[in-house]
This record gives sequence, structure tokens and C-alpha cells, in this order.
Amino acid sequence: MAPMKTLFRAERGSALLISLVMIVVITVLGLALFELGQIEGQQSGASLSDARAFEVAQAGLERAIRELRNGFLADAYGSESWVDGVNRPICVPACETGVYRQMTPLLNNTLPETAPATTSFIALSQTGRDPGGTFVIELKQVTVAEANNPISQGANYTYPYGQTCIPSAPANATVCANLMFVRSTGTVNGPPGYTAISTVQALVKANSTSFFAGGLTANVGGGNDSAVDGQALIAGSIGILGTDTITPAFQIAGGATAGMRNNWAALWPDTNTPPTLARLTPRQLICPTGANCGGGANLVESLGAELKIYGNVSHTMVTLNGGTDLGINAIQTAIYGDGTSTVRRGKGRIDGVYVADGCPVPCLSTAFSLNGGSLIYVDTNNYTKPYPDRLPKLPLHNQLYTAPFYPTTDDSTVIAGATYASWRANFFVGARGVPPLDGVHANGGTCGASYSSSGGDVIGDAFASLDDTSSGGNQILIGFCHQFSFTKKDGTVVPLAEICWKRGVNSVSANMNNMYPGFNVLTPSLSDPTLEFGIPSCDFPSGPSNAAAPSTPLLFQNWGQFNTKQRGVVSNQRTIQYRGWAIILLQGNDINIEQTLQTTCATLNPTCLGERFPEDNLLVLIQRGSANTDIAFNNPGTDRVERFMAYVFSENRIRAWRQTNIVGSLRGQQICFRNNSASGCGGSGHGAGIPGFYQASFIDSRQIPEELPASSGTSGDRWLVNVVPRFWMVCRRSPTDTLLTLPTTPTGTCQYQ
Repeated sequence: MAPMKTLFRAERGSALLISLVMIVVITVLGLALFELGQIEGQQSGASLSDARAFEVAQAGLERAIRELRNGFLADAYGSESWVDGVNRPICVPACETGVYRQMTPLLNNTLPETAPATTSFIALSQTGRDPGGTFVIELKQVTVAEANNPISQGANYTYPYGQTCIPSAPANATVCANLMFVRSTGTVNGPPGYTAISTVQALVKANSTSFFAGGLTANVGGGNDSAVDGQALIAGSIGILGTDTITPAFQIAGGATAGMRNNWAALWPDTNTPPTLARLTPRQLICPTGANCGGGANLVESLGAELKIYGNVSHTMVTLNGGTDLGINAIQTAIYGDGTSTVRRGKGRIDGVYVADGCPVPCLSTAFSLNGGSLIYVDTNNYTKPYPDRLPKLPLHNQLYTAPFYPTTDDSTVIAGATYASWRANFFVGARGVPPLDGVHANGGTCGASYSSSGGDVIGDAFASLDDTSSGGNQILIGFCHQFSFTKKDGTVVPLAEICWKRGVNSVSANMNNMYPGFNVLTPSLSDPTLEFGIPSCDFPSGPSNAAAPSTPLLFQNWGQFNTKQRGVVSNQRTIQYRGWAIILLQGNDINIEQTLQTTCATLNPTCLGERFPEDNLLVLIQRGSANTDIAFNNPGTDRVERFMAYVFSENRIRAWRQTNIVGSLRGQQICFRNNSASGCGGSGHGAGIPGFYQASFIDSRQIPEELPASSGTSGDRWLVNVVPRFWMVCRRSPTDTLLTLPTTPTGTCQYQ
């Protein structure tokens, strides 16, 4: 056995070897950890850069929307377009469609590298600098066919837009003036050797803020009464300004034949000749959400019906009773017609329901009260979404969230580039300093004079009691034509305009002046009494078809009521017609519609082409103060008003209690239908059947007369430019993509399926 000393001598140096091995292992581990830390740091930096690139792309998108909005508003009223402006894609007019082109270069599209504003520990522990970044904007125009009927256009147009748009005629009638695809690419320099790139894409649309671009607009009744209440069929959009405490804001009943619709199907069949539908411009055909429209199948007409309510979802916003639905459970409605062989169908679901700040699903116990089996049929079931923007109540300084103000005729407005502190007192006033031709001006003072044998105002009497055949009425059976001058919105004077009533009907009074019996007779028929507005005479209806003064409505005040008088018996029912464009300001006097009032359409013109509402014939009644607007309100027994075609702006309530078809647009403090429960509506109403309302707005909302009150504000926000819901996405880029390598045509990289 070897001595112990020999054994210890044999193991000499092992500790050193073990130490060296441990040092090597620790060094390798340390290097690995260091490398891992570098990799994680780079990945963290890359992730941070990706996030920054995404935010830069978002900033570019918002910048593009602002530039598009400014460009749209910079165009003259009625000619707004993205097709012929400076903010269109860089291309030679007419620009090709279906491809992306870079937007006119924007200044300040680079976010510079910046140092942190503080030397705090948190800031110093980070990179210490924001690397900044750049964005590039590309635009793609949208064709009318692509917007309305994309699927049938082939593989390059597989976007289910379902959007009505404004054709940009005459510049390019096939391209939408108010739709544009925007693609924004953000680039940020990341860790060494890494560049972060992110692309977002959206469909941007310009929508008119005019109250006459929609259907019903109301504020609130007395106290917290409903703004819209009663039994009715409402075809079109509903906007309620409301308050934070109103409950419910919208309350409707009536069962299966009532509710809210997105089409005109209930206007057919129609015994009128030509039918009411023939008097309305057909809507653009669109492909509804969720439908396959290949080959043109499933295309529908749409009113773009939406329910928008400002309020507070801790209160009830929407109450439906008695199985009354919003929309129908179908892609399209049954076939309806207009006197032609064309097959027409309407959209089944409504476009959206937006209430206050929205509410999480389920929220039926608070914001929505659906009773008696009532249901809501809406695209993508989005009836719990927040209202994206307040309804127009211009100017903006009146839009106080705690106490919203209803627009009035005394609000300021901007018309033809001129600012008026009060629409009524400063714009709609006697020729604004121009001497009158005959002592009477339309937009100032009364329109009419003491021409009747009894010493009264013939025009005032006629408006107060159009064709009154009831016992004890004014018996305005005579015809007249009254000539006058008025001032246009640009300050120029129309030296000669004319209002006619029952043109060609002989007077019953030998003392009647300013009338033209025996000539200047309205053709082809005088079977219905007719109210006419013309420049320079009633032979040339005012409005867009008038070559002497295109798109010029007659402007005048009437100091009496505007009535189609109550009938004493059912057999006294008459149809009253009107033609031309007129805006009538009523100074605190009632509107009573108890007989049919509709646009003219020649019996030999079955499609009413050139005589349609509202494009060719438009009557706008502006009511001030606390006067009422009553439509089919006092008729005897079960009698009904067949139709009332007009736009009405009232500073008070609007009531329709009996069966009628109201076609046009209504804006009132409160809108009351049959069997309402709101105390501010004043009662329940009587008679068989329920009233119907049918939105008839301009397809080209740029044609809405600028002369209307609160049509634009000092802030210039007569158009809202926003991203269309469902059409925002992040584009899928491959790791090898670099700036601007996305294809110019729509591909799987950025598409909507």
C-alpha cells in the first residue's frame, strides 16, 4: 500500500483543472446569456419599431383623411369631388380605376428623430430617443359599379362594398365623387439592420351633414318625452339629438305593418296615375352585406336607413312594442314597381343602430326594450354600437353635450361664402338692400298684395286655404299669377319670378288684377289645381331644369298659414299639385295638410322623367316659433291624405295621426304619430290605418339647396369625412416586403372578404 503522501501527490493540479473547466463553462454560459440578451433586445427593439411603424401608418391615414376632407370642402358648394381636385391620386385625368397611385406629396410626412423631454430614470433606461419615421399615402378611386355591385365585376373587384355613392358627373360619371380607398405605409428605422414597415388601409367616405340628407330628425319633446313616438311605418333614417336624460328617445308600435324599413316597397301598389314611385328617382342598386350578387343577382335599392340617437344608455333609448320590428329578416323585399316593366326590390335589413356611447352585449335590459316579440334586423347585428358622431347642429359652439340646442332659423350660417349671423334676419330678408321692382319682395315682407275684391291678400288667402271647398271657407276658386323679384344666394337679383295658382282658371271677381285668364295655361291638364314656381314665368319652373337660373329655388316669406284645407265631407277630397323649386318661410303660422299635395307629372309621361321629386320639383316649408305642423291630423271619419310630398323644417312639433303617405324629409323638435304616449304629442289620434313616412332625399346630396337654414356652419363642416365601418384593416406584408412594394392593384395582401 502506497503511503498517503504519495496519493496526495498524484492528485496535485486537479483543483486547477476543475476551476479552469468551471471558468470555461461559466464563460460559455455567460456568452450565451449575453447573446440571448442581445437577441431579446433586438427582438424587443424590433417589436417596438413595429409598433411605432403601425402608429406612423395610422398617423398617415388620419393625415390623409384630413387632407381629403379639406379638399372636399374647398370645392364650391354643389361640386365637391375627389375626382377632379388636388387630393386625387397622381395620374392624368381621367385617372384609371382599380389601382393605387401615390397621393399628391404631403408636406411634413416625416416624424423627426427626437430626444426625450426628460432625463428621468425611466427615460434613461429606454433607448433615449424616438427614432421617428415616415409615411407614404396611396389612393385608389372607386367606381360607381364597384361601390354598388362589385361581385359581378370579376376577380379584380371582389370587395362587397354595398355603398351608394355620388357619381362625379360631369367630370367622370362612372367614378364616385365621395368614396376613396386610402393606403398608408409607415416606416421606422429599428435596431441595426432592421427597418419596420406597416401598412393600413381603409375606405373613406364623405357624408352630408344636412338634415335633409336623411329622413326624420328630432330633438326632444317636453321634459324627457320621446323625440319620435307612436304608431308608424318609417322608411328611411332617423336621427335623434336627445339629451342625457331622455327616456325613451325613440318609441314606436303598430305591429307587422309598422316599424322601420330600408326601402320603398310599402309605396306599391299605388292607385295614383302615374304612381308615387314614378315621381321618385330610383335609388342606386347595391349588393347588401352577406349576399352574393354575381351576375347582378340579389341587387337591391337601399335608403341607407340608420337609427342614430344621442343620449345615455343607462336610460332606455329604444322601445319597440307589439311585435314592431326594425328592418325585415330578408336580404331583399318583395317585388315592387313604378309603372314600368323594371323589377325592383328593396334592402331588407337596416344599415345600423347607433345609441349614445354604445353598450356591451347583452344590453337589452337598459338601452333597448323589445316587447311583444319585436326584433331588430340590422347588418352584422350592430345595434349596440356607439353613435360615431353627433347629428349636425351648426354652428359647433351650440353643440354642448350637457344641453344640446336644436337648430333654429336664427342660427348663423355660411351661404355662398358669406357668413350670416342669423339665417332669418340676415340672409332671408328683403333683397338685402336691393330696391324692389313692385314694392313686394319674396325674401322680405309679404309675397302678394291686396288684389282681391274683398281687399285681402290673394296669395296669402290661397296659401292659407288651398282649394278650400268646405262650408264657410275662403273659396279660393280663382286663378292668378303674381310676379315679383328676389335675391339669390350670391347676392344677385332675379328681376322677374312668378307664383301661379290654378293658372288659366277665370276669376269670379271682376276686380281681380295680376292674373292671366285665357292664356299661359299649364299643359297638358288642369284636372288638378296646381301651384307653380317659375323664373321668369311659371312656364319655366324654377330649379335645376331652368336654363335662366339653374338650381335656383324661389325664396319668399308667407305671413299666413300654409293649408290644404280640411275637407267637410269625404267627397270633397282633391289632389293639389306643385312644380318647380320653392323655399317658403312661414312666420310663426301653422302648416295643415289635409288634402293630397304632390308633384306634377304629365299623364303622357309614365316614368315622370324630368318631373321627379326632389330633383326637379321641390317644396320646402320652414316654420318658425311655436306653430304646429299637422299632416293628416283632422280629417273626418276614416278619410285619409293619400300623399304629402315636401321637406319640412319646424321649430316645434310635427304630428301625423291618420293614415297618409308622407314622402320627403321632416325635421322637428318632436315627431308624433298615431296613438303616441308622449305627453308633448298632445293625444292619440284617430282613424283607420297608420301613417307612413318615406325618405326621399337627393341621391347626389350636393344638390341640397344651400339656401336652407343651418345648411352649413362657420366651422365649414357641411361634410363629415370618416372611415366606413367594416373597411379598415392592417395589410398582410411578407418579411421581404420593402417600402412601396405592395402591388398597385387590389390583391390578397389588402382585401375585404
